[in-house]
Amino acid sequence: MARTEHRDADDPALTPAESLALIEATQHDTRRALGFSDWPFYLIWGLAWAVAFTVTHLVTAVDSLPLARIPEAVVGFVWLVCVGGAVVATGVVIARFSRGVAGTSARIGKRLAVCWSAAFMAAGQLGALLGLEGYQFGALFVFVVALLYLGQGAAFLDDLQLGVGVWLLVVDTVALALGPNWFNLVLAVFGAGAFLVVAAFGRRSEQRAGQRAGQ
Repeated sequence: MARTEHRDADDPALTPAESLALIEATQHDTRRALGFSDWPFYLIWGLAWAVAFTVTHLVTAVDSLPLARIPEAVVGFVWLVCVGGAVVATGVVIARFSRGVAGTSARIGKRLAVCWSAAFMAAGQLGALLGLEGYQFGALFVFVVALLYLGQGAAFLDDLQLGVGVWLLVVDTVALALGPNWFNLVLAVFGAGAFLVVAAFGRRSEQRAGQRAGQ
């Protein structure tokens, strides 16, 4: 039976190639220990953003549509339903994947949940204190999400999350520059759309990995 030699990254005899392999193996083991597939989260929030931003655009920016006569308070309710539903769905997915996970992996998951919750609560208070308008508040919300993805991508050496963070920063900046009439539409197409594309790509990659493992 072949024996695999485990070496520490601090070993002075470790070559650059071995160091890279060790880093990649550690990243893979951490993600496997956490038990999470990324794509369900992108799908959940992609759908939530798509509905919420699209409805907001149709109500606030398109005067010729019947939806324009709907009170803007309804938009807030739509956001509450979409975000609330996404939060519940995310919690269900996390609970499902977290079964049997303990130790460091469990602590990482809990800390990530605390960080996201704290960031959103702080953003909400900051937006209220600054008296931001609806689309400006949305820009702050997307900015916070982008920073969280950047942080996770850097911490977990995850190029996908890092890329999502950078993309959201670019989309958010462009949408804000275009003004309130276009902001929500841009986020619906290029923000939510990006999440859905990533979800489809992640699902397909997972299926291929499963097929290779079964061969």
